[in-house]
Amino acid sequence: MEADLRRLATNGTWDAVIDTSAYEPIDVAGVTKTLADNFEQYVLVSTVSAYRDWPASAVDETAPL
Repeated sequence: MEADLRRLATNGTWDAVIDTSAYEPIDVAGVTKTLADNFEQYVLVSTVSAYRDWPASAVDETAPL
């Protein structure tokens, strides 16, 4: 992933990065550190908090909301 981010960093600047795939804080840190000079705003879209029992229990698409 880091090599892909470095390659992105050479492709200009953007108004925003919309991230729908970060799962752990370290994922967000990698994106924001590597691309820090390339964007004005970082937006993380996550549905992980939609699941009632997470993080105490493992969840999937069938888990209660």
